[in-house]
Amino acid sequence: MRVSVVVLVTLIVGARFAHAQRSVPPGHQWWCAGLSNLADSDGFSTCFRTEALCEQSRQLWLSGGTEFDGREASECATQRNAAVVWHFNVMQERDFFSAAASMRDCRGYRAFLLGRKGDIERVSQCKVVGATQPPRPNRKDVPRGKGWSCYAFRAPCAEQPNETCTSGRCFRTSGECGEQLALALERETVEDLVTMEIECRTAQKRAHVLTLAGQAHAYPTGAGCVWAHVQLTRREAEPSRCEALP
Repeated sequence: MRVSVVVLVTLIVGARFAHAQRSVPPGHQWWCAGLSNLADSDGFSTCFRTEALCEQSRQLWLSGGTEFDGREASECATQRNAAVVWHFNVMQERDFFSAAASMRDCRGYRAFLLGRKGDIERVSQCKVVGATQPPRPNRKDVPRGKGWSCYAFRAPCAEQPNETCTSGRCFRTSGECGEQLALALERETVEDLVTMEIECRTAQKRAHVLTLAGQAHAYPTGAGCVWAHVQLTRREAEPSRCEALP
């Protein structure tokens, strides 16, 4: 297996190896593709949590030139589990993990890693990884205070204009809520809005919160928070899970 090929199936994880297994991106399924050698059936596979990353890797294979002559790249397809191996790269001083569509492919890549002594250390056994939950919101990123001031309305979905999606946000103060509501209305035309509660309300004791990159995003309903979570993950972000917080 060539090094340039192997690099395509490796994901960088910015965490210490002791916590590497918890650094696998959360999700309910994997998107996997394989690259087989038509001559001797020797190939490998790679898996990602999103279809976009899987297809990006697949396109790299297809544009790889003569190095990949005689090989056939399968379409990206979903599966519940993937076989994952972790290792530490000495030169980059980083932990990595790679996910494969089968234990056979994972063990083949693990053997390659074990052969790179001096450059690669602490190679784990291959482990089956299925659905994993995102981490809980980081409470340090949630603004202090009691209660929330929230607005909510329904507007056309960005990806499905003929349908409506819940939109809205929550803030610790009514002043900030009013400012953010005014900005939200500027981004939407009045005739496109299906009004629910298009004003800030201060009586909400709890909001549904997720955190991302040191910031908290709070929503008036659990469904609204989950919808926002889906949109963020589609952009390859890794937010926390949603949780109702006072």
